[in-house]
Amino acid sequence: MKCEKELALLREAIRKGRKNKKITQEELAEKLEVSPTHVKHIESGHRKPSIEILFEITKILNISLDGVVFSKNESARKTNYSPSDTAKTNRNNTKYQNRNSNTIFIRILHWIRLTLVAIIIHLFIHFFLLLIVYLFQV
Repeated sequence: MKCEKELALLREAIRKGRKNKKITQEELAEKLEVSPTHVKHIESGHRKPSIEILFEITKILNISLDGVVFSKNESARKTNYSPSDTAKTNRNNTKYQNRNSNTIFIRILHWIRLTLVAIIIHLFIHFFLLLIVYLFQV
C-alpha cells in the first residue's frame, strides 16, 4: 500500500500517546466504546481504525493527525489551509459531536421503550391470570 509508512507512524503515535496519558488499552477501549481486542489490533496493525474511531482517539489522547502523518517540512509544504478550511473542519467536528450525542439519546430512548413494552407485557399477563382466577371462582 502507498500509506504503510503513515499507518506505522499513526500506530506508534497512538501507542505513545496512550502510554504518555498512562491509559491502558482496556481503558482506551472503554472510552472509545469498542472491545479491548479492537484497540490491540489497531496498535499492532492488524486493523485500520475507522475515521470515527480515529477522531475519538485523537481527542482522547490529544494527538494531532497532521503532526503524525506529515513531517514538519512536509506539513508546511503540503497543507496550505485557509481560515475558511479551518472553519469548515470545526463545523464538521461539531456535527460529529452532535451525531454522537444524538446516538446516545436514541439508545436511551430505545432502552426506555423496551422497558415500557416489558412492563405492559407483564401487566397484560398479570391481568389475564387474574381474569382466569376470577372466572374459575364463579
